[in-house]
Amino acid sequence: MAITTKQILKYEPTFNIDNGAYEDISPFIKGSRGGQDYICACRHSNKSFHSYSGWKAHTKNDFHEEYIKKYVKIVEEEKTGLRSKVLELEKEIAILKNLIEKTNLRAERINRFERSKIKNDLD
Repeated sequence: MAITTKQILKYEPTFNIDNGAYEDISPFIKGSRGGQDYICACRHSNKSFHSYSGWKAHTKNDFHEEYIKKYVKIVEEEKTGLRSKVLELEKEIAILKNLIEKTNLRAERINRFERSKIKNDLD
């Protein structure tokens, strides 16, 4: 008998371009059961939902409604953190490119020196 594990997906609200806000859109078909497990980041809990009714009950809780109201700020904070990480990585890339260039120049000088030494030894 094989043991199967179900992957838990992260539930995230959907951005509505018409009103510029995030809103809850069900990942389930109404009346469905036994679907994919989802977990929401609105609270630090391992409690998941896997049906339309479970999703609906979850989104009606006060903590989730407050999370949706603050979601724009949360997303912006994540973007800011990612932007600073990108800048940090770009600096690191520039340093590494400079190091590669210096290493290549040194290798070229060594090769020229070795070729001239071999040529002098042959003469």
